[in-house]
Amino acid sequence: MEKTLKMVDNIPVVSGFRLEKGGLVPVGEPTFEQWATCGAFLKNASGAVHFWIGDWLNFGEDKWGEMYAQAVEDTGYAIQTLMNDKWVAGRVKSLDRRENLPYSHHVEVANLEPEEQKELLDRAEREHLDVRSFRQVVRAYNQKCELPELKGEQSINKVDFALVDQVVDLGMSMLEKLRILNVEVLDKDAKALLLSQLRKVVAVLGTLLLKYEDSAQEGLLERGVHSQMAEGTPGQDEKGKT
Repeated sequence: MEKTLKMVDNIPVVSGFRLEKGGLVPVGEPTFEQWATCGAFLKNASGAVHFWIGDWLNFGEDKWGEMYAQAVEDTGYAIQTLMNDKWVAGRVKSLDRRENLPYSHHVEVANLEPEEQKELLDRAEREHLDVRSFRQVVRAYNQKCELPELKGEQSINKVDFALVDQVVDLGMSMLEKLRILNVEVLDKDAKALLLSQLRKVVAVLGTLLLKYEDSAQEGLLERGVHSQMAEGTPGQDEKGKT
């Protein structure tokens, strides 16, 4: 039986076809069976390549440290694409992935917990949902997941601080990855893209900072007013007695 994939002059050849950068080139006179086998390979590859890259990046990071800089040169992908692939592959474990669903479906559930991912991916398979319909299902699921009923200001503060801790941990993790990234080896386009994305992040963080500072000030003022109302203004009781 012919080996489906082999390398010839550093170019992959699949069942009688050379996979060159400029396109698919037949080698000799491929048979119908070879043509069909090549098509099946291409279908599987198109749905798995981003998982392959993400798993490759995660393996490289675990074994040899941060590898994004070299990865940009080796794959030709933009750094943002590589970071996305790595994140999704790390969030959706191989055992939870569905061969019958495209990569885009897995992206939609990557921010959820494993059990939630399984539940929604099972539904996508069962109902044969395309990515647009599946995105609506995931959005509806997220909106339906409400916080448990809370009583008292202390309970609300606990939930708020837990959320803040999660956001800070995620932000610090991404900042650490950027800190150890060897920017000097990036080409001009990769540096420009990285700079553009960082500017967006800084802009969003600045807006959130102002928002939460204003909210904090309003909270302090509101507490001060409530405190004064509860204690009463100086001399109020005396006036009431006269």
